Amino acid sequence: RHSDGSGAGAAACNLGAAAPYYERISYKRRTDAMTDRSSPLEPVALKPADFHILLVLSEGNLHGYGLMKQVEEQSQGRVRLEVGSLYRLIDRLRSQGLIERAGEEDGDSRRRDYRITGRGRATLELEVERLREVAALLREKRLFGPGEGSR
Repeated sequence: RHSDGSGAGAAACNLGAAAPYYERISYKRRTDAMTDRSSPLEPVALKPADFHILLVLSEGNLHGYGLMKQVEEQSQGRVRLEVGSLYRLIDRLRSQGLIERAGEEDGDSRRRDYRITGRGRATLELEVERLREVAALLREKRLFGPGEGSR
């Protein structure tokens, strides 16, 4: 229960700086919000692997193995993609219109490069905004200070 005794959710909480994002959030099933390429983007929290794949591809095109290594390095080993799951993730992100094949630059048909799409970049930007607002909320609630959270 909240201090006002209402038991209400986020609307009764003082969200401060984080309120703008949370006022826009809709609680659709993840698959509904992410599989329709033609639907407008709505804030949907990305899975850590999806976030890191999009973040790596936002820096440039990369093939699967390079993507796997960059995600692991960027996440400091917290996100490790196994070969079997990597290509399922890539296929899902492609079907959602978030990434696409970039073509065969080196002539090796076994090595496929991928790139982030405009929809993928917009999704990544929404997620970055969401994470900033979550961090601001945590700082406001004194759950970590300005220098913390980047361990």
